[in-house]
Amino acid sequence: MISARRRISSISRLRAVCCGVLAAVAIGCFDDDSQRLAAASDADAVLARLAPAQGLTAIAAGGGSSFATFSHACAVVAGGLQCWGAGESGQLGDGVLPRRGPFPAEVFPVGSGVGAVVAGRGHSCALVEGRVYCWGSNVWQQSGPSRPYLIMRPLHVEGVRNTALGIAAGFRHTCTITEAGVWCWGRNDDGQTGTQTGSCAKRCKLGPVRVAGLGKEVHALALGRSHSCALVDGAVHCWGGNGHGQLGDGSNVSRHTPALVAGLTGEATALVAGADHTCAVVAGALHCWGANDYGQLGDGTTDDRNAPVVVAGLAATPIALAAGAAHTCAAMPTGVLCWGDGREGQLDGSPRTGANPQPVSAPPLPVAVTALAAGQDVSCALHSDGRVQCWGDNDFGQLGSGDAPLDHPGSAGVTRWSDQRLHDRDGNGSITVACLGDSNTLPDWKVSRGWCRRLGDLAPSGHWRFVNRSEGGATAVEFGSMILASEHLEYALENDSVDAVVFAYGTNDLLMAKASPVEVANAYSRLRQRARVAGVDVFVALTPPIQPMPGGINDKVAELNTMLRSRFPSDRVIDFWSELLPEDYADSVHLIDSGQEKRARAAWEALSMAAEPVVAR
Repeated sequence: MISARRRISSISRLRAVCCGVLAAVAIGCFDDDSQRLAAASDADAVLARLAPAQGLTAIAAGGGSSFATFSHACAVVAGGLQCWGAGESGQLGDGVLPRRGPFPAEVFPVGSGVGAVVAGRGHSCALVEGRVYCWGSNVWQQSGPSRPYLIMRPLHVEGVRNTALGIAAGFRHTCTITEAGVWCWGRNDDGQTGTQTGSCAKRCKLGPVRVAGLGKEVHALALGRSHSCALVDGAVHCWGGNGHGQLGDGSNVSRHTPALVAGLTGEATALVAGADHTCAVVAGALHCWGANDYGQLGDGTTDDRNAPVVVAGLAATPIALAAGAAHTCAAMPTGVLCWGDGREGQLDGSPRTGANPQPVSAPPLPVAVTALAAGQDVSCALHSDGRVQCWGDNDFGQLGSGDAPLDHPGSAGVTRWSDQRLHDRDGNGSITVACLGDSNTLPDWKVSRGWCRRLGDLAPSGHWRFVNRSEGGATAVEFGSMILASEHLEYALENDSVDAVVFAYGTNDLLMAKASPVEVANAYSRLRQRARVAGVDVFVALTPPIQPMPGGINDKVAELNTMLRSRFPSDRVIDFWSELLPEDYADSVHLIDSGQEKRARAAWEALSMAAEPVVAR
């Protein structure tokens, strides 16, 4: 076996080390010289949303053992990152909190240097050029110390010394491999972060702590609900909770220091963990131990095991491996086999009641599988051609098929990969853009053409279709125009086959309804969530300054625009301020014709840049 220090000499080699099983609560790695979990090879470009994602090198699936609202999945695509599924805890990482995210959403753009991703119960983490970034639930500081309870976008985890080389996520704790050893943070009630529970129980605020007793030659990590395991020079060591025997040391006693797993003869080359069970490939055979209430150990029984047992019925060494909360899957030369909890179809695409202690065949997959991922109620496979196929529950879009909450007998392909480009979704030959904004047509305003009308005046010909949904006027009641925005959006989604919407609300809410900037920004976020569920791209036009106006209204405008810039991707924010001159303002409240025209031209410039490769075809 090649040593960890030699194998992990640079970040560029990370995919050769941790490129396979990025499961619900584990990251598993195979040695380069053995039957390793190889990732799909890199490619030069990212395909359109309806095609396989080129450059897709890793997948991960997350979720807890109790609530489907945590179930989500992520994939590394050409050095970027995309996630889909449940998002109410912020685990999708795109700044939105959707209850249901049926399409992949961009977390890091292509070429960001993302090398690995892991998914926990309600949080996710990525390794980016030697730095660990996490997001989502942070109640137990699993996404980083001294941070808010909820993190909507990736934040760098401070306190990890040395360059990070690998990561793993448990239910509520996280660990990383560095050249100086393993560092962990998050929940520690059973010693799963490698620290005495008395010194750092419950909400651990000590920051990342180094796990003692492992040395520096750590090749892989796997984390469960309350336990952690490491592959060190061909041997497996575990620590943390041990109520089901998941530490594999022959006892049921929890411990905060690593202990050698008993009874494994030969070199371990892969390691994964479910909620309360652990599996490792040792000398070519798959061994599992811990909880077995659903048959997730695959030994033909439902008896917990505090020492390893061999999984029955596997005729060869697994090519890829994954452990969900209470099920396990292995990619074999003849296909994928799964066993354990199958209530949501995560074993073979059809719901199964009770325990399933014998391996069953997963849905037929078209080409060779290079990696697997397993979450609470879903399993996914990465194919050699870059396609991702998932099976199991789809209530929150965790299959990535775009039609949640519809179930799929068998498996479904993850579709509409985000490439940050506008696309003709329905194939009608044009990109349909709907303008949804304040009416701007009241007679006392010194403007002849309102914002959405001006946008329509300047609409390009050819591959574009424009729809104005701003008519009807905004009322001066609480959240008047934002309520109207919701009605406009629903109508556009149902009747216009829109590919993108441009939002231009907020002025009337700040001015007449006296809403706060935070309230308006939150309303924008809800609109974006709704559009995203429908697979529609969203652009936001910043609120124009209102001159002259007493009462600090322009301070509120500036505050709102700052929030919108932080919540929306920069290439989806229509910022026309630098183009404005004093004569572009009316002497009452709004921009006059010249200002509106500059605002509209800025919008079409942003839209055209987003659609340029598509329109060019």
